[in-house]
Parts: sequence; structure tokens; C-alpha cells
Amino acid sequence: MARQLQPEILINDRVGTSEDFVTPENVVAAQDQAWESCFTMNRTWGYAPCDRNYKPVHEVIRLLASCASQQGNLLLNVSPDGDGRIPIKQVEILRKVGRCLQLHGAAIYGAGPSPGTKIDSPSQSNTSKARGAMASAGATQLRLNNTAA
Repeated sequence: MARQLQPEILINDRVGTSEDFVTPENVVAAQDQAWESCFTMNRTWGYAPCDRNYKPVHEVIRLLASCASQQGNLLLNVSPDGDGRIPIKQVEILRKVGRCLQLHGAAIYGAGPSPGTKIDSPSQSNTSKARGAMASAGATQLRLNNTAA
């Protein structure tokens, strides 16, 4: 019904069916359709002031590069408190990643698989549309982060 009401909608696999893109959690693995790996900045998906086990900046950058090199996206969860404030440690990590991308973004933006690596062609009709929309949304978000940095 969603596609009847909104034909351009993108639907991920969390609805229980194979749709436009898949969203594996805590693993980076190339898929045969558009995908984004979902990770947290620390160990929890929600605000947990006691969870200070944050991923170091180099780990976030490694995850981003790994996703990009396999034609995927990285969904990196942040966990704002009840007033919508993102913990300062998460802001610091995001700003450092943003600064790294300002300097070395050409290695990430538009990246694809290494030469000689075969990634199966997409099996679903909306995969190209999903990849394009996800890439556009990611570029917009990175621009916002870089502006704020």
C-alpha cells in the first residue's frame, strides 16, 4: 500500500520483506542490493549517560571507508538526551571525522570496490534509486556536519 500512495518511497528490510535496501547491524558486508551498515557510537542505541565506551575516531573512519569501498553506506547512530542534546564526546568524534573528510574526502566520496573486486549487480529494480537517494542524503548530512564543525 505504501508504494501505491508514494511510488518513490524507499523501504528497508526492517519491515520484514526484501525491499529497496538492507540494513545489517554491527557488521560491514557487501550485499547484492543497496545497503547501509548500522552502528552505534558506543554500545547502546539510546541515550545512556553511563555508556562512555565510544568508538575511537579511527574506528569510525575505518567503518566509513569499509562501507564506501563495498558500495554501501554507514548509518552511525547518535544518542541525544531527553532535551535533544547530543553528548559532547559524540560531537567531538563527529567533528574529527568531518575534518578528516574535509582533507581526505576524495578517498571516500564516490568510492567503489577495489579494482578486480566483483560485487554482484543489483537484483532489485529500485536498488539504483535507493543507492542514489541514500548517497544524496549522506552527502547532505556530511555537509551539515562539516558546516557545524
